[in-house]
This record gives sequence, structure tokens and C-alpha cells, in this order.
Amino acid sequence: MKASQVLSIEQLSKCHNLLQLYITTVSKRTTKRASLGDLTSKLISVMEASKMSGLTTGHLRKLLREGQIEGVKIGRNWLTTEEAVQEYLKQEIKPGPKPKQK
Repeated sequence: MKASQVLSIEQLSKCHNLLQLYITTVSKRTTKRASLGDLTSKLISVMEASKMSGLTTGHLRKLLREGQIEGVKIGRNWLTTEEAVQEYLKQEIKPGPKPKQK
């Protein structure tokens, strides 16, 4: 998805179940329950998240697949929120090889 590309109403309605699942996941972590309209207005593409965070789009997609950043996959495109990316960036990240587990 290009940064300037906007999802159509039809594409969003086809993915309503995925978005509803995402809303449920997000709302369990917050006291304020998010509505579908609130959430869809806050969703950003991986390209926008990359520009905001300085991380590559490939790395962001990896983090989304692994669940380290909350997001939803619509078709082949990942969407997330600015808050989810900021939350990930606040974590202490230790680069380099990980120790072997016994």
C-alpha cells in the first residue's frame, strides 16, 4: 500500500471482523472502549509507521507478524496505530545476538 493510498469503504467493510477483533484486543487493555470509527481513523500503514519511527517497513512487518506491535492485516497489508508503534519504541531493546537457551 502506498502512503497516499486510502482504503475504500468496501475494503474496510470486508475486513470488519478483523477490525472488530482488533478493537476487542485494544479495548481489553484500555478502560475506554474504542468504536470501529475511532479505530479506523487511527490506523496507519506500515509506510507511515516507518516514516514516523525510523524503522524499515520490512522490520515493522516482522514485528507485526510476531505480535510485538499490535496491528491488523487486511489482505496483504498491515495496519497499526501510532500509539502501538510509540509503545514499542519506548521498550528497552537489546540489539545483537540473543543468548542460547538451554
